[in-house]
Amino acid sequence: ASLRPQRRLSESERQALRCEAEPQAGAMSVKLSLESIFPELYVAERAGEQNVTIPPVAAERPAPGEDAGVAGDGVPDSELEPEPAPLPSDRPVDTYEHATGVPYEIAVGAITQKLQATLDASAQAAKYMAEQRRQAATTDKAMLLRKDASYGYDHRKTGLPTDPSHLHLDAATMRTNGLMHPHELLASVLSERNRRSSVAVSAVSAADIAAGNGMPPHYAAETKSHLRQTSHFTVVAGIASVRQLRDAARSARNEALARTKAAFEATRQAEPGYDAAEAEAKDELDRRRRAGALARPSPAVVEAEARLVATAQAPQAFRRNPRFVHPTSHRRPVAEVLAVQPAAPAGGSLIHPSPQQLIFTEYEQGGVYEMPLTLRNTDPAGLTRRVRVLPPTSPYFSMSLLSYPTATGYLAAGMHAEVHVRFAPDSLADFDDFLVVQTEFDSFPIPLKARRRPPCLTLPPALDCGCCFVGGDVMVHFDFTNEGGHGRFYLLDQHAWANGIRKPSPVLGVAAAARPGPGAPTVFQITPTFLELAPGAAGRFSVAFAPDREGPVSHPLALVCDNCVVKHFNVSGAGCVASVRIEAVDNRPPRFTTDGRAMQETVDFGQVSVHAQVSVVLALLNTTPLPFEFEWQRHVLPEAMLPLSRSRTAVPPPLSTNALPPPLCSASPDTFPFTISPLRGTLAAGETAEFTLTHSPLVPRLAAGALMLAPRGVPAEAVPGDEAGQLGLRLQGMGVSDDLCLDPVALLAPGGAGLGVGLSCDFTLRNPNTSERSWRWLPEEADELGGQLEVSLEPSEGVLAPGEEVHVTLTAHGHAVGTLKRTLLLGVAPAGRTLQLPVEMNVWPPEVTLTPLDERGEAQPVLDFGLLPLGDTRQLVLRLSNATDAEAVWAVAPTVVPSFYGEAAREAARAQAAALGQDVEASCFDLEHMEWGWADEGEQPSAEVEAVLRAAAAAAGLRLSRVAGVLPPHSEIELSLTLDPAAAQSLRRTLACAIRSGRTRHVSVTAEVVQRRVCLSQSVLDLGVCYVKVPERRLLSLTNLTHCATDFEFLLPQLPDFDVSVEPSSGTLSPNEEKQLLLRVAAYKPGAKSMLLGCKIQGGVPIGLRVDLTIKGLMLSWEVLHPEDPRALVLPPPAAPHAPPVTAGAPPPTLDFGRRVPIFEATTRMLLITNHSAVSTTYHAAAAAFAAPALGPDDAMPPEAKTFSLTASMAAAIRARERERERTEKRRTRAAAGLDDTASMASTAQSHRLSGSPGDWDRRGGNLPMGATADSVAYEPSPALGDKHESSQPFFSESGVNVAAQKALQRREAALLARGLGAAYEVLPAEGEIPPWGSALLAVVLHSNQWGQYDDTLHIRVDGLPSFSAPLVCGVVGCPITLHDATLGLSMRTNPPTITWPPAPHGSAPTKKTVRLTNHGPEPAALRWGLYEPPDEGRRTSARLATRADGTVRLCLDMASRMQVGEAGGEEGGEGSGDEAPPACPFTVTPAVATIAPGKEARFTVTFSPPAQGGASSCRMIALLSHPRPIVRALGDLLGGEATADHPPIELQLLAHTIIPQLLLSERAKLKFKVSPVWPADAPCYTRELVLRNGQSNTLRFSLQVPAPFVLQRVDTSCAQDTRIKELGVRPTLSEGSFVELPPRETLRATISFAPQKKRRASRRTADPDGGASEPSDADDSASLAASQAAGATATPSGAVGSSSDRTSVAARNAPVEAAHAAIESRREVNAEMSISFDNGTVQSFPLKAVIFKPFIELSRTDLERHTFRNAVDFGTHHVACPQAVELQVSNPSEADAHWTLSHLPAAKNVPVGMTAHRASQLASQYIDDPDIFVFSTREGVLGPKLGVIPPLHPLGVRFVAPKPGRYRSTFVFKVKAGMAVKLELTGESTLAEEYYDVQPNERHLSLMLPGALN
Repeated sequence: ASLRPQRRLSESERQALRCEAEPQAGAMSVKLSLESIFPELYVAERAGEQNVTIPPVAAERPAPGEDAGVAGDGVPDSELEPEPAPLPSDRPVDTYEHATGVPYEIAVGAITQKLQATLDASAQAAKYMAEQRRQAATTDKAMLLRKDASYGYDHRKTGLPTDPSHLHLDAATMRTNGLMHPHELLASVLSERNRRSSVAVSAVSAADIAAGNGMPPHYAAETKSHLRQTSHFTVVAGIASVRQLRDAARSARNEALARTKAAFEATRQAEPGYDAAEAEAKDELDRRRRAGALARPSPAVVEAEARLVATAQAPQAFRRNPRFVHPTSHRRPVAEVLAVQPAAPAGGSLIHPSPQQLIFTEYEQGGVYEMPLTLRNTDPAGLTRRVRVLPPTSPYFSMSLLSYPTATGYLAAGMHAEVHVRFAPDSLADFDDFLVVQTEFDSFPIPLKARRRPPCLTLPPALDCGCCFVGGDVMVHFDFTNEGGHGRFYLLDQHAWANGIRKPSPVLGVAAAARPGPGAPTVFQITPTFLELAPGAAGRFSVAFAPDREGPVSHPLALVCDNCVVKHFNVSGAGCVASVRIEAVDNRPPRFTTDGRAMQETVDFGQVSVHAQVSVVLALLNTTPLPFEFEWQRHVLPEAMLPLSRSRTAVPPPLSTNALPPPLCSASPDTFPFTISPLRGTLAAGETAEFTLTHSPLVPRLAAGALMLAPRGVPAEAVPGDEAGQLGLRLQGMGVSDDLCLDPVALLAPGGAGLGVGLSCDFTLRNPNTSERSWRWLPEEADELGGQLEVSLEPSEGVLAPGEEVHVTLTAHGHAVGTLKRTLLLGVAPAGRTLQLPVEMNVWPPEVTLTPLDERGEAQPVLDFGLLPLGDTRQLVLRLSNATDAEAVWAVAPTVVPSFYGEAAREAARAQAAALGQDVEASCFDLEHMEWGWADEGEQPSAEVEAVLRAAAAAAGLRLSRVAGVLPPHSEIELSLTLDPAAAQSLRRTLACAIRSGRTRHVSVTAEVVQRRVCLSQSVLDLGVCYVKVPERRLLSLTNLTHCATDFEFLLPQLPDFDVSVEPSSGTLSPNEEKQLLLRVAAYKPGAKSMLLGCKIQGGVPIGLRVDLTIKGLMLSWEVLHPEDPRALVLPPPAAPHAPPVTAGAPPPTLDFGRRVPIFEATTRMLLITNHSAVSTTYHAAAAAFAAPALGPDDAMPPEAKTFSLTASMAAAIRARERERERTEKRRTRAAAGLDDTASMASTAQSHRLSGSPGDWDRRGGNLPMGATADSVAYEPSPALGDKHESSQPFFSESGVNVAAQKALQRREAALLARGLGAAYEVLPAEGEIPPWGSALLAVVLHSNQWGQYDDTLHIRVDGLPSFSAPLVCGVVGCPITLHDATLGLSMRTNPPTITWPPAPHGSAPTKKTVRLTNHGPEPAALRWGLYEPPDEGRRTSARLATRADGTVRLCLDMASRMQVGEAGGEEGGEGSGDEAPPACPFTVTPAVATIAPGKEARFTVTFSPPAQGGASSCRMIALLSHPRPIVRALGDLLGGEATADHPPIELQLLAHTIIPQLLLSERAKLKFKVSPVWPADAPCYTRELVLRNGQSNTLRFSLQVPAPFVLQRVDTSCAQDTRIKELGVRPTLSEGSFVELPPRETLRATISFAPQKKRRASRRTADPDGGASEPSDADDSASLAASQAAGATATPSGAVGSSSDRTSVAARNAPVEAAHAAIESRREVNAEMSISFDNGTVQSFPLKAVIFKPFIELSRTDLERHTFRNAVDFGTHHVACPQAVELQVSNPSEADAHWTLSHLPAAKNVPVGMTAHRASQLASQYIDDPDIFVFSTREGVLGPKLGVIPPLHPLGVRFVAPKPGRYRSTFVFKVKAGMAVKLELTGESTLAEEYYDVQPNERHLSLMLPGALN
């Protein structure tokens, strides 16, 4: 529904609306925003409003013309519901509805719609403006790129005004969205100005405008554009600026607001209940708020006021150095002062100008240029002087105020003042002027000059375009170069320039000078007409020349330069037409000429043989100065235009294109037998061209034609017409022809040839014509027998030259028997009749013979196969021979059985056919009706023919290797015939061999075919009762009933529960043989069964055998016994028959060996198998994966324990050995006491040896041979140790027997574990028999030599039952590597074992011990020794919960972390956490890495070298072991279930003690030197003394070594060294390297000096093969170190001398980034160690330290507030006329003098660290690197050291003076002598933009101060 009409609100309603419209304080911002957008919602807050109107919603507002009394839905207002009654005031929503008459929801909905519409419009406006900006940017970019292509990239730097913007916005759209349209605003300002132009104009000053607006004028600052404008500035009254227009609009709005407010007040006062006091108080409060807001001036007002104050203060400083004459001053005017130029400054002038004159060289019209002038006070007396400068008189030169170094205006001695001279030319001419410098004593001028280098073009005085055809055009380019200065040029017509026409055009078009005028045609068009050329630039003029008549044409031009210089030159050309004449025809001049030129000629070729060629050479001369293309037009010459006679006496009628027929587009040789070459081409200018005319007739008749020369590509105006005469040729000639000659005229061959045999003969062809003829053999129609005569000609075609003959060979082949005739046709071309050649030949048929061969290859009359068993085949050979010259095509097939064979043969044929299921006729083939067409295609018959012939042979039981073919002449072929009958028969057949075109041959085939028969001894076999898996065996006999060898094969049934076999199952029975067969049947399930066995007989009827049997099954039970169970020792006897127990038939139980079986320990589990059936069976048991290999007979069973007892002989031998041992002990005792009974011992031994009793022992431990003595036997040395005798001489003692048993066990264990799997399960016994109702006991033994999890399966195969599987569970723990205890000092009582060394002095020889490790495992073990710190005994123990693979959880202790000896260790704050390196390990192991093969022993040497620090040394030596493949750990291990390749480590504890010598030194920590490279080398700080004292109880002998750059100068001792010198012969002078003996408590004083390194040249540095620099050679200074490298210096490459920029770039790269870095890098330390080498090898070190302080400087700025100075100064952006200055502070924070100089670093060598050179060059290209732009107050100096105090700051001024706009950046390096360099980066931007012009109060122009200057 539409909104209700407006009505007045009461005070209570307004109060309710006010309460509703005032939310909490937190929502005031939202309220204010909504109030500014939707004022209709906040009507109650408007002071004084009585009538609140809510406009209707836009969607419901009635359209114009509609009835306002009708609602939006068409219902009149009278039909609407009555207005509701007012609601209570305590409901704001109802109050709003009651006050406005509109429901609150509808009003909010209307507002929401309006808000959404506003947002949508704003979004659309934003999208519209974004699209417009994108389009404008695209257009601007395209236009800028076009300008770059036309004028070059430099046009952007010219400073010319830019093109207007392409951003076009709709003003209505902008206004709708509350945006300002700048163009519309300016247009309104201009229109307003134009509208008020009739108003009187009054002069208004700047102060009046500023006072009237309340804001500073926008032109208060002086601009360059203001100087170029007119001197008077008029302001239109009322509209002086855009700001005034805005102020006018603002005033209009204020007036409208005042009127609205007055109306509102009137309405509010008329309202009942109006309180005037309350309303006034509220209005007063509002006024105070607005007044407080307006009382504070805006920043713009404050800035404008500051500018006005600065303007007023400018005259005070102006008087110090006046540039203009003030009206009130008494000085002479400047014009009078400068009327006469003063003299030049004298040589002794106190004020020295620099430079002496100012010269501007590069300038443009309208530009402003500036140069500085420095005036320095050079008074030798050092007095302060005054100076002023008078400005130039010309308007083109101006100057700035004189800039003094101080504010007093005086110039102190040595100081300088600076003034800037500006030059603003209005043209490019030369300018001259001068400044006047006035001092207290004299005046002198400073010349001001502007000299611009004029351009100089290498343009010729005349532009010759050459020749061109009339009506055509040509484009000629003229290139030139500007060898002078920069210039711009305009090209104009000289006549137009003379007439005052200055307007250039893009294209200069001029007419011929002879035909000037407005309607004259344009002959020359020249582009471009405007050029701008830089020095050395190239230009080009393009001239389009289009002549309209024949003859020369020229026109003068003028080239106007921007420096008002005009250059005159001409452009010329010549027009021409095409002109050609005939020079000669076949070197003969033409007969007839016209005006001295021959244009037409007649060429007569005479009589020419058909297809012959006659050529004539034609010479034409092109008299045109231009080349042009041509084409000859060919015309048929009418008979009327033929000459009357062949004599050339009368002039023939002229040839004309109009009189001739149309030209031939593609003339055929028949119609136009004339050709010209070339037919088309180009005639060179002024040269003769030759053409070849050829006449080649194709038919014998008269031919005539015409050739006309037609120019191509030549305008029609330049082609001569018929009246001038066209160049043409009249051609004529006659063609003639004769027939070919044939010899002989016929070919006859009465002797003939064989069928298909070729016969050859020759004949001759001759050409009597003068032109060549081609001939070809044509096909002809043959007679009755001519089609069987095949003829070929060689060659069959050819070409005969004139008078030439050819010999042709004819070859004939006859394909039919008899006399064959044929006539050959020979065609002749191109002219001549067809020739005929008759041919006749006799043909003879081929003959073939058949020869049967037997198996031996001998000939026989018939093919007899003999006796053949049915099912076998037999093969014979049939030979075919061809004795004729012709090839024979043959085919073989069986024929009908002849009648003379009788009825038996026919019955055999019928039996064969019946066996094959065919008719008897199928085995017969009639060869008389055979098609021989296949022989014409190849030697093999077609597939169809071969299939028919082979089918006929197969029906007769025959197979032929070939059934048909081609037999070459005088050759033979053998056919293989195989008899394969299908039935028993008496074979009698005939084979026929048919020959094509010859006689058919026959051969007989005979054979006797019989069938095989075999029988079994019985057909039914009853086996009775059998048991499961217990095989039953029976014998059978098989008999052959025939006289043929017969093959048999049994077909056995494949039953799942049976195993049936027959031996032999197949074979061959000899004739009448009987063979015995063995039948074996094994069943797997109980029950009654019956089966059928078949026997397949070769070629006979198969036979069968039925077997019947009844099967009963087995029943077993399993039990695991304890080893101590009585049944495990003695098996129980077989039990009585009984019913199987419940456990019978269950699978075997698990054999669990445990999860932690120790390695190398044999563990046994017993398994008892009980048979509960009456069937005896066998078993076989073995492990699946870890089965033990089969052992030999000696090791099959382990050795058994026996009761040991000594025999009498053994006891006697033992007692004899004991007595011998006692006697040996006694002899040793006596020898130790000094009693020598060697003689008695020798005699005893001799008598013992000579005894020949059997009890005597020889040297090898055996008896002497019988009858031999000890001396007569040659003894061989026996080995010291061995076990070869143990097999023949076993041990008989108890320990010996034990040793033998242990070796046997070890050998057996090695054999069981030979597979290398780490474990093996041995089953004892592995196989055996289980008796009926009995049992068997199995012992499963585990052998291991490797740890891991070895779960397996025991497979038990029982005969008669399926295989059984028993799980084997086992886990082995331990290490296969063992430590041998045979090591001196090794104690196995500790954990881990400990190896100890006796105490040793330091420097003594290393002590070694051997450690032996044995690998008992199956795989090689990789060992790596590591030396680790001993574990901390006080460390805390940590534990964790670990989950095994089987799911069990247990508590595991964490392993202590190991730390190798030599690594930094220790916790923070504890011992070992310092910076000192940990001591080296005194223990070494060799080899540290090794691989121990299986079963082998490895030895390792542990060496203890007494360390330098002495005392106790200990460490843990741990062997980390691993094997090639990972193994799963045993579940009983800590990490059970995990796969790893690491063995448990082997740990050893190593303990040793060291005693070392040592000296006491006077310096506790180090000997320190403090030096600087700027100090002299003889300074005392370079030398110090060190005192050494022997504090031990023994004399120490040692030597001193002092490394470079420290030098040992002198050594003095407190004791004399003479004795030492005499004894040892050492040098008497104590110096470095001399040994010194120092007794206890004696001292030694060493004088040590520090020799700094000298910089070496790069050539003394040799290249290292690895790419780096090598160490100095022996010739270098020994005291020199790489100080330059430590300081960051970079050496110059070898063979090159570094330039100044190179040295600067090197210094810049090494310059520190910050001052803190410089302080760190300037302090360099040289550390070395003085070595005290004792005679026992001990070395005591003492640090030597030299601190080198290098000077460096620091840069700082005091004007930076809370900012760090980063050695970079940015001058910002400034006008080119406003130089900038910055003051830096330089200080020396070092302890040495700093001599510094300033150098510039080129941008190309300024590559920051971490950046590539390419990237650095890209960044540097954005700036201009000009070091002259930045001016320093000084470039070198000396700064003293800081001497422990804060270093003083020295000022350093830097000025940024840019003569032209651009972005500048330069890098300078402060290089310090023998110190650190500092890099300073200066950046700044200079521009011509006037907003960056700095306005200084003392440089204000006086014209701005004069009243009325702005009028």
